Formats: sequence, C-alpha cells, structure tokens
Amino acid sequence: MNKLITMVGLLMAAVAAQAQNYSLQQCIDYALQNQATYKNSSLDVEIAKAKVGEVRGIGLPQISASGTFIKNIDVQKQFVPASAFDPSAPKNLITPLGFGLPYSNSGQIGITQLIFDGSYIVGLQATKTYLSLSEKAKDVSKATIIQNVKKAYLGVLVAQERIKLLDLNIIRLDSNFKNLQALNKSGFAENIDADRLEVQLNNLKIEKQKIENFSTLGYLALKFQMGLALTENVIVTENLDTYKNEMNINNESIVYDNRPEYELLTIQKKASELELKNLKFGRLPSLAAFGNLGANTGSFDFKGVFNNTYYQFS
Repeated sequence: MNKLITMVGLLMAAVAAQAQNYSLQQCIDYALQNQATYKNSSLDVEIAKAKVGEVRGIGLPQISASGTFIKNIDVQKQFVPASAFDPSAPKNLITPLGFGLPYSNSGQIGITQLIFDGSYIVGLQATKTYLSLSEKAKDVSKATIIQNVKKAYLGVLVAQERIKLLDLNIIRLDSNFKNLQALNKSGFAENIDADRLEVQLNNLKIEKQKIENFSTLGYLALKFQMGLALTENVIVTENLDTYKNEMNINNESIVYDNRPEYELLTIQKKASELELKNLKFGRLPSLAAFGNLGANTGSFDFKGVFNNTYYQFS
C-alpha cells in the first residue's frame, strides 16, 4: 500500500510538472495562432485579394499567341482532270495533284482590349466591398474566438472560486459538527441536531464534487476553444477578482454600430446592392477592340521554311 501511494504521488507530481501555465491573454494568443476557423478566415482574405487582382486584370489588354509547325511526310493529293493542265489530254483522264508543301509553319498573335462593359464597371466597384467583407469576417471570427476563450477561462475561475468557498464552508461545518457531536455525547445537544448538521455537511461535499466536475469540463472547454489538444494539461494563473469589473457590464454603454457583427451585416447589405446593380448593368451592350497578326510560311526543305512568309493583319 505504501509503494502504491508513493507511485501515485510521483505520477501526480510528474503530471503537475508537465502542466503549462496560461494567463487569459496567453490563451487568446494561442487560440488565434491555432484555431482552424481563424486560420481559414485569414486564408479567405488572401483569396479575396487574389480575386480582386483577377477582376482588375479583365480590363487589361489580353494577349494571346499560337503557332504550328508541320512536316508532311507525304503531301496530301487531290484528283483533278488532266485536261486542266494539258489540253491535249483525254477529257476522262484524272491525275493526282499535290496541294501544299513538305514543310509549313504558321503563327498568330492576338490582342483584345475591353472598352466598355457594365458588369466590369460594377465588378471594379465590388472589389473593395468583397475584400472588406472578407476582412470583416476575419474580425468577426477573431472576436468570436476571443469571446469564447474568455467565457471558458472565466468559467474555470468561477468554478475554482466556488470550490474555495465550499472548502471553507465544509471546514466550518465540519468543526461545528464535531463540536455538536461532543455536546451530544455529553447530553447537551439533541441527536436530531447532529443528524441535521451531518446532512448539511454531506450535501456540501456532494456540491463540491459537482463543481469539481464542472471545473474539469471547464478546462476541457477552454482547451477546445484554444485549439489545444485535450490531453494537454493547463493551469490558469489568474484570479477572478481581476475580471469582476468586466463581468458587470452596463448594456447602456455598448455602441452596437462598432460591433464587428453589425459592420459585417452592413457590408453584406452593400454587396447585395452591388449585385442588384450588376444585374441591371449586365443588360447593357459591351464594347471591345481586338487585333490579330498572322504569318504563314512554306518550303520544300527545312532550311527555307522561313524564307517565304505571308503576313495577314485583321
């Protein structure tokens, strides 16, 4: 039994040594670095910035180029009347004639410039709104994470404070119970009084056990909100007195216009208005200018494939 108690003591000491102390701010900082939802919102902002550049790029000149090189092993032939080249040939004589050259090359460069497009104009107006929407969603995610971590952290502090108060009450009630038992044995107190006090003492012990369970759940909730592995050991380093003023919030002092959730709804409303505007402008005709420059070459051998060139511009 002594060896078992020693092993348990060593195990508890090892667990305590591996536990990490966290202040509230440290919990918040850890959550902002490791919470998947906040990471995703940060990636959404980067995606929005890339989308903005993509939309702006539509209005820039669009250049395309293509080219082909052909080596005909056997030039394709067409059947034609022989009399077309030799008037003395019989009218019903047909001869194969090759059209094309063994080597040919072609290339084309095109450029397109958008001059007017109603949807593009609205899209340019919406780029800032789209980026602001992503950034504000990130702010909302950040505020939500901070709020959830605070609630979990303060929940642990409240549970610890209640355990302390219950311990004091249990000590006081246990002392009164022992004194009452002594008085009962001496004949100066009734049995029912001792029994009543014992029931109260047992109720307090049961209540303490419930709060300890709540405290354990509170730690699990805190680690979950932080994005910390549930198997990690956490010790909160602050006390409840530090946050008493924050827990007494006066609703009249809250300015709802400054809430990120309200600002997000405002931006979403503006985005919906731009979407409606885009539907209206999409009915307007669009105007664009384009130009193409092409070149074709051909030769009987590879060396002369670039000597005979025909250019075409449209």
